[in-house]
Amino acid sequence: MGLKTIYHKNMFTVLLFFKRLSIVLLQYSKMLRTQLLTGLESKMTSLSNQLKRLAVPNSQIYKQKKRLVSLLFDSSDAAEIDREKVFAIGSDGFVQLKAIDKSFAEFEMHLFDESILDLERALLTKEANQKLDETIEAFLILLTPYLLLGAAQKCLEWLIRRFRIHEYNVPAVLRCALHYYESNTFVRLLQTLVISKDDPLWNWLIPTQLTGQSIAKSDLCKECNKNTNLLIFLCDTVPILLKLARKYKWNLASFTIVYNFYASLISSVIYFNNNMTDEFLNQLYPYIIDGLKSNVDDYMLCSYVIICELATKVNLDSSFSGLLVSKMLSTVNASICSTALLTCIIVHYNQNVNEISKKAARIISKKEKQLKFIEHLAEWNKQTDIANFFDVFFKSLFFATIEDIVEKEASELVCVAFIEKCLSTINLQVTNTMETINVIAQYYISNFDNNDEKFQRFNTAFHKSITILSSIYPITFDMIVNRLQQSYKNVEGMQSFLRWSGANILQYNTSKQLIESVCHTKPIVRELALGKMINLLEQNETSESMVQELEIPILEKFHDESSKVVKFLLKKCDKLFSIISPEKINSKLYQLMNHLPDEANSSKKRNLRNRIGVILAKHFLHVEDKMKNMVTLWIFEIMFNDGAGKGKHVAQILNSDFTSELSREQPLEVNCSEMNSLWQCFLTSLLHDCTCWSMRHLDALEEVNLFLNNALNDVEADSSSALFITFLMCHMIGQAKHKNLGETVQILIKLLENVWQRCFIETKSEEASR
Repeated sequence: MGLKTIYHKNMFTVLLFFKRLSIVLLQYSKMLRTQLLTGLESKMTSLSNQLKRLAVPNSQIYKQKKRLVSLLFDSSDAAEIDREKVFAIGSDGFVQLKAIDKSFAEFEMHLFDESILDLERALLTKEANQKLDETIEAFLILLTPYLLLGAAQKCLEWLIRRFRIHEYNVPAVLRCALHYYESNTFVRLLQTLVISKDDPLWNWLIPTQLTGQSIAKSDLCKECNKNTNLLIFLCDTVPILLKLARKYKWNLASFTIVYNFYASLISSVIYFNNNMTDEFLNQLYPYIIDGLKSNVDDYMLCSYVIICELATKVNLDSSFSGLLVSKMLSTVNASICSTALLTCIIVHYNQNVNEISKKAARIISKKEKQLKFIEHLAEWNKQTDIANFFDVFFKSLFFATIEDIVEKEASELVCVAFIEKCLSTINLQVTNTMETINVIAQYYISNFDNNDEKFQRFNTAFHKSITILSSIYPITFDMIVNRLQQSYKNVEGMQSFLRWSGANILQYNTSKQLIESVCHTKPIVRELALGKMINLLEQNETSESMVQELEIPILEKFHDESSKVVKFLLKKCDKLFSIISPEKINSKLYQLMNHLPDEANSSKKRNLRNRIGVILAKHFLHVEDKMKNMVTLWIFEIMFNDGAGKGKHVAQILNSDFTSELSREQPLEVNCSEMNSLWQCFLTSLLHDCTCWSMRHLDALEEVNLFLNNALNDVEADSSSALFITFLMCHMIGQAKHKNLGETVQILIKLLENVWQRCFIETKSEEASR
């Protein structure tokens, strides 16, 4: 190939290369141009935005030259006051606040320094504005206790003018101001705020801004119930305060208003909430627990107040109630132990609490010297009912000890010493005593095994406790032992328990303790003591002096203020008539008929009268003559009104001494005219009631037949009464036939024949003979 050919070929290659290079460069230049234009446009947009931001406050300030938002001044007057004068006012207020609380000094450089006179928030970066917001929010929290002071309001005037907090920090301002929702200061401050109609948290305040009237507490509570976000916002105030206090080392003693507002608001919200939901409780629960764990007395007390309100308002789940009580006991400190304990008692009184954590029981036992828990519990026992709390708390202590027995040495069983001190110090109610004894005894009997090391350690740990119980509460202890013996007959563990507890040596050689017990304030103790007295009097070996000594308090208790005690004695009357003079008992029953216990309502009173009447009828032979007229009237009255008893009392009376007296040859020496009239009424009522008795109580009808056969001997015949009774019985026979009660019909016919025989045939025979 020639040189010319080679040259042309190379030139073609070079031209092709440059052509391609120019295409690439053209494409790159287009891309570079696009990027440059985009960057320039972005910078122009940023510059435009900055100019707009700068223009907004300036234009707003220009538009508002004649009217400015102000807390202290009228808006038109505020427009005449320049920024320097407002700064001077704010600085003066700030100096006054620093004199009251040195913690304010922390905010001087950020909010009250001359260098910020020309600061415009709109020109600050997002990060700078966020930091400024945090500073303002912290300042407003610190300002809360002092908001009603003129100095605080001077500071707010400056913050409104310079930092426009009425626009940018509305939630922070309201977090501070709502503590004074009923004051004029709150209303004035609220009217400065810019609140949008679309703001779901605060738009409910717009009507208040317009009317200028303060908010009612009920309205605030209702709004919290409607808007859980508002409730959460207000609940967050105390945790935010505590966080800031730790950061700035504030003195929490000055924030009483914050705690009071929180406790009062939440308890009122609960009070006004008529439809408590699990969602609502779930919103509150973290704040309640946060308060209990805070170690800040005032915050813990807030939780106690809220828990009490919940306990008295809502039916809480038993596990939730137990969790609250356990948390209170686990976190309590000495300064508020008494209040914490009272809160636990209130929860147990109003809620069904089945269990307190064993961890809480151990904590209380370990901190007893510091807390003086038992001393506080004994004090509350004098003033209120601790029964429900003590039962659950003791079980927690008991089973915590059972767990510890396996893992720890005897010297490390902290709950044992606590239990012993508890039982020795606190005057337990009877129900508490019974439950406590029963818990220990049941465990002993059920787990009895002399060869088991764990059981032996239990034996040692609780021997002193059971000894304390048996010596301080012998009657109750004796009663529980008797019940257990019936349930665990011929059980080795039962016999071992008797030896272990010393129950087999419980003897009452003197009546002093029984007489003291029969005067106890608790009815159940009086009842137990009376039962023990009667059992002692039944024993042949009881000395005559003891009989004389014990019969007086027994007879006096027929007039006990408790109807339960009176009913107990009435049940024991059959025994008492064989021990004490029947005349004395009847005399007491006669007095009781006239003066029944005040606590008995009409139904209970009637029931007691019926019981007493039946007893008097049974022992009518021992009723004094001067009382027989009235007693007879009472017995008749009971028989007339025995509809509720369905003939039960009538049947008992018909088999009593009273009937025997009516049937004897010599009639009762009673007022004849009064008694005859009453007797005729009784017969009429008695026969009328036979219709319902015959359906269910055929034996009662037979008793009526037998009674009339004997009693009619002593009744003067009266033809008009006999005719009425005849008509009534014929009607009853017709009813009985309709119901196919053949046997009842036969008895009624015999009864009718007897009435005719007594009242007409024999009477006519006597008249004929005369």
